[in-house]
Amino acid sequence: MRNSAIAVANRLLEKAGSDGLDPMKLIKLAYLCQGWMLGLYHQPLVWNDVEAWRYGPVFRELYRYVAGKPTIIGSVGISSDEKIRGSFDDRESDLIDQVYEKYGKKSGLALSALTHAPGSPWDVTYRERGQNSVIPKDLIEEYYAR
Repeated sequence: MRNSAIAVANRLLEKAGSDGLDPMKLIKLAYLCQGWMLGLYHQPLVWNDVEAWRYGPVFRELYRYVAGKPTIIGSVGISSDEKIRGSFDDRESDLIDQVYEKYGKKSGLALSALTHAPGSPWDVTYRERGQNSVIPKDLIEEYYAR
């Protein structure tokens, strides 16, 4: 777990290429990468916490970079800073690729609805702890392990 959510977002943007991704879709895809990494391998992909915002799970740090932008183009990415570009091992890269292949054709709104499902980590945290609370990694892990 040496990468940030921004590094995952940059990797997803590379996959999207010239089509780019809108901020909502990018944030939800990054969250799904974290969820599946926790569920399948029982370790986080990124060190950032996920928060239960009104419109779904959000990495606050990533949101700061993409808020207000219409579409972020893959070749440009979020930042060229090497620490933000990240360094993924083969398993991590493969997982990010698989999440993009599975969910990348869905809209940001569809991904938002998916992450709002009753009983999801966002739903449980939002109801029990309130808006903007950190979603516990163990809750995300348990949900995606199922």
